[in-house]
Amino acid sequence: MTSSDQTPPAETGLPLAYHDAEFLDSDDARPIRILSEYLQPLQSFRTHRVHDTIVFFGSARLEEDGPLGAYYAQARELARLLTVWSKGLDGKADRFMVCTGGGGGIMEAANRGAAEAGGRTIGLNIGLPHEQRPNPYISKGLGFEFRYFFMRKLCSARWTRSSRSSRSRRPASSAGRCWCSSTARATGTRSSTSRPWSATG
Repeated sequence: MTSSDQTPPAETGLPLAYHDAEFLDSDDARPIRILSEYLQPLQSFRTHRVHDTIVFFGSARLEEDGPLGAYYAQARELARLLTVWSKGLDGKADRFMVCTGGGGGIMEAANRGAAEAGGRTIGLNIGLPHEQRPNPYISKGLGFEFRYFFMRKLCSARWTRSSRSSRSRRPASSAGRCWCSSTARATGTRSSTSRPWSATG
């Protein structure tokens, strides 16, 4: 941090704007909150050497011992196998880390499988009044709480090499250097390192 970034002494007794909690929670400061939900995970991912991710989307309501528990088991095993594979890759940064929405159901299963394989795992939680709570398998320092759904979705796509929106209860993922983005399809843009297609789960 440079000298210009240092907090000046409180000579006047007046609070700095970015230390004013009431202001930061106001409607006028909404752009600052939105930007913070991008920059904070970005900083943490750099600190924890996250290179790219594989994102699992799925139902939060599905239970391991429920009638659809087979899908929980499949997501758990897939995440475990992917993590075993990725841990064998060369490089200082972690590659293809399992990332989920941080809640229960399929999300919990994927975080759990990755953790059981000895890998670090990411959870992008969203604050909801009832069903959404962070699951216990998210690695320390890699769990995030979002206020805005669209920022949570942006962060899930920012580092992903593999993602798919799921309308079913099945674990959703895809393999390889691929991504699926409605924005890219709408604008006709393409990444030089990505092939736009989505897996069918």
